[in-house]
Amino acid sequence: MDGTDPPSELQFPVEGSDSSPELEPGWRQLGTATRVRAPGCYAYQVDGLDFSEVIVFQFADDLVWETLRGRPLDLPTLAPGEPCPTTVGRDVSNFRAALGDGPIYPVGLSYDAVLQFGYTGEFLGSEWGGTKVLWLSSASYEGPALIRGHQIDGPNELRFDRGSPPPTELQCPLEGSATSPDQEPGWREVPSFTRVRAPGCYAYQVDGLDFTEVIVFRAETEAPSP
Repeated sequence: MDGTDPPSELQFPVEGSDSSPELEPGWRQLGTATRVRAPGCYAYQVDGLDFSEVIVFQFADDLVWETLRGRPLDLPTLAPGEPCPTTVGRDVSNFRAALGDGPIYPVGLSYDAVLQFGYTGEFLGSEWGGTKVLWLSSASYEGPALIRGHQIDGPNELRFDRGSPPPTELQCPLEGSATSPDQEPGWREVPSFTRVRAPGCYAYQVDGLDFTEVIVFRAETEAPSP
């Protein structure tokens, strides 16, 4: 997905429609994807030469996550010894060192996209180290986002939050996102943990309803306390 606006109409042509062996003679079918920006109640209006029909349907939360999850991970890969092409951090809203171009940003890493992870506290005894990462959603985007990732210079997975093992994805929902008293109107926050098992170069893939963004960072083991 490149973030451009999808077409506002679908044309069902007389010729060139898909067919399958199971269809009765004379029937036609057309494979498509329906695109929306938020869950809700929607309607198709179907206009033929001698009829119009309205078909109402519900685009539910579960379908949103299924749709976003259907996008494959499309992450860069690095050869051994290649430098990690980290994403540059910048200040957005009232937060420092937010990574990426948005509208969804991770906060909690450094400006040069270094994530310091450890095995203390609630991660004690786990093979998965971690650290807190706050995800921000700009006021310009009101939809959900699905966040996944992987190491791009090695075989290790990237996971999120608590659990044994931790989940492979993080959902930024429309409702229930945290907010700060000094946050600008319309911005949303989702507190989380990023979990890794080894240092290396990693990438988040952030999938929204009308965009996909890749954010690259370097994970380093935090220095032990003196």
